Amino acid sequence: FNKNGTFDFSGEIFENKYSKKEYITGNFNALNIHLTSEKPSVPIYAAFNSSGKMDGELDNPVFKISADSKKIEIYNQYLTDVNFLFSLTKSDLTVKKLDWFYGGAIFNGYGSLNFGSKNNSYDIRLVSNRINLTDLNFKPLKKYHIIGNASVNLHIGGSFNLPDISGNASIDGIYVKDYSLGNAYVRVSSSDGRMALSFSALKNSLKTKAAVSLKKGYSYHFVTSINLLNINYRKTRFILSGGIYGSGKISDIKNSYLFSKLDYIYLKHGPFFLKNTKNIKISYMGGMLELSGFKLTGGNNYIQVRGGIRDNQYHIILNDRTDLWILGILSDKIINSSGFITASADIFGPVASPRIYGFANIEKGLIETSEYPSLAASRIFAGLIFDNNMILLKKARFRMLNGIFSARGLIRMHNFKPSYYNISAGFNSVIYRKSNYFYAKINGNIGYSGNNESSVLYGNADIKKALYDKRVNLSSFLLSYKNYNIVKSHSASGIFNPKLNIRITSDKGISIKNNIVHTDLSAKLHLIGTLYDPIIMGTANAENGKIYFRGTKFKLSYANLDFNNQYKINPSFDIAAATHINQYIIRMHVNGSLLNFNVNLSSTPPLSELDIVSMLALGAPTTSVYAGSAGGIAASEAASAIGGGVERSITGAISSYFGFRSLSVSPSYSVVTHSAAPQITVTKSLTKKLSVSYSDIASSQSSQSVTLTYSLSPHISVIGVWENNELAPNNSNIYSEVGGNIVFHFRFY
Repeated sequence: FNKNGTFDFSGEIFENKYSKKEYITGNFNALNIHLTSEKPSVPIYAAFNSSGKMDGELDNPVFKISADSKKIEIYNQYLTDVNFLFSLTKSDLTVKKLDWFYGGAIFNGYGSLNFGSKNNSYDIRLVSNRINLTDLNFKPLKKYHIIGNASVNLHIGGSFNLPDISGNASIDGIYVKDYSLGNAYVRVSSSDGRMALSFSALKNSLKTKAAVSLKKGYSYHFVTSINLLNINYRKTRFILSGGIYGSGKISDIKNSYLFSKLDYIYLKHGPFFLKNTKNIKISYMGGMLELSGFKLTGGNNYIQVRGGIRDNQYHIILNDRTDLWILGILSDKIINSSGFITASADIFGPVASPRIYGFANIEKGLIETSEYPSLAASRIFAGLIFDNNMILLKKARFRMLNGIFSARGLIRMHNFKPSYYNISAGFNSVIYRKSNYFYAKINGNIGYSGNNESSVLYGNADIKKALYDKRVNLSSFLLSYKNYNIVKSHSASGIFNPKLNIRITSDKGISIKNNIVHTDLSAKLHLIGTLYDPIIMGTANAENGKIYFRGTKFKLSYANLDFNNQYKINPSFDIAAATHINQYIIRMHVNGSLLNFNVNLSSTPPLSELDIVSMLALGAPTTSVYAGSAGGIAASEAASAIGGGVERSITGAISSYFGFRSLSVSPSYSVVTHSAAPQITVTKSLTKKLSVSYSDIASSQSSQSVTLTYSLSPHISVIGVWENNELAPNNSNIYSEVGGNIVFHFRFY
């Protein structure tokens, strides 16, 4: 067998000495047997194991077989955990047990098939409860997001050529694209070559009765009654009453006959409504569709449609004056719309490529989409012309982002769907806000060009005024920037994620005013990438301003930013600033990138870098403030000015990796060596009550200390301390000290 399947059989054939008949008895075992269909039109695949025995007369033995399969594929549907038990003769198949898992539910089947006579027959029962529709691999269910739970109880009887099917099915909690349709119930019965079906849904407001002839062609007819069908769809209430009649052959469904008469249609959206003025009739026969009486009115609103489809040709006239809320019914991308649209259009030509001529005018419009809710367009006044397969945007004026836009362009259509866009707009005084800490006022122009697969958003933007005033914690900012700035795979461009080609300029219009810098930037930038993954190229610079460093105000000499990485936003920069402290001029020069930069300090008259840091922290160099123990305090402050906060970027990861309770790297000053150096402190819990900490100032001459802490109670601890210094203040080689304390803890809350 293919796929390495095996089949083992053992048994014997013998003759009964009394009846002189031959008999057979035996057992078999099959493993990893694969079954596939040779016809591509009937896709079936199964892999199963089986065992059983055979017994009886040689010309009519009885097989008793059990089998199981982990997965069976039939027409792209997957049945799992299949188990069955049956007996087989040359005239009968008796299914004693048939179970499988499908659609989140267990199916049970049993019954028999008789194929020993001329009229082969069925007698099969199929039962399942709580079938989850979302687990079924049917494209219509996934396309329209149909969910619900179905139950089935069917009986199949009658002959092979003309089976009788009876039973019922129900679906509870039906939702189509998040809209509730309630429950549905189907009942089917068949006999004498005819099948009858009844269907009810939406609290019996929708009922259908149908009959199908189970003979060649499968002729059918049905009647559907609609009685005050009430649906809320996309914030719009629909109420329908009427009926539908249809007949034809299932084998030739295109030439079926359908007729619908709607006695009552009512649509309500907020204060606006539409309802029919007379019965609306819709007929379909022989591939031709005809509309008559289709006119809905309400206040100043109306929609009128006349004509139909004949010989695969459109012949439709549309006249309309309605509120723009109707757009929300046509597209689930539009979550809010209002205003008025007046339109008239003639639609004719082949169904595959219709031609449209007419116009549409929009007044006081408002449109908000789910993709970009912050980009709602209001006060829309626009004129559209329909010319063959194009929609020409003759003139449009609207407000967006508090600015005024003026747009023109065209949209090419194919089978009533947009296939190409070319729209451009100029804008003035647009205000873009990001939370409460950034805003920008912009003038310029923007355009959108492309199709549903590939498009470009292009234009120019001149920033007249922008302000960023959010306080920044440098260490936290650098850590978050490091995580953000990882090169990521770019999402594919399309209609809602166009490529970007936008030039941005500003003449000292970009202001930054926060705890680190006060300055006005000029910029020449190029925005590329896609809307979801933008990249900035170009330069920005400042010629004056202020920089705040450890509480000292520096005067900015220049600042240049260069965005030169086309894969991620990672600018390089070159910044120079200076300040006066007493008789000294302190200069600071910073260059590099956000993840790799250098800070250089210099002074006039010349000072060492430690003296400069001391000047920044204390207002005087270390040589002026050092005197005995006071020198340790002053230098410690100076060292803190150099490295304050840097340790937070590394200690968290290291301490968690090695299991320390805490690990810190902090700037310090050695009173032994009179130099700034980092101090490393490690704390580890030995027991619940005992912990040890080790501290070392990393310099050429070490200074270490070990502290043991034992908690006697929540309020009392005993502390032991050992200190070691390789170079003592009196220049002896080594000195050590041992001490202890009892600490009392008080909590006030």
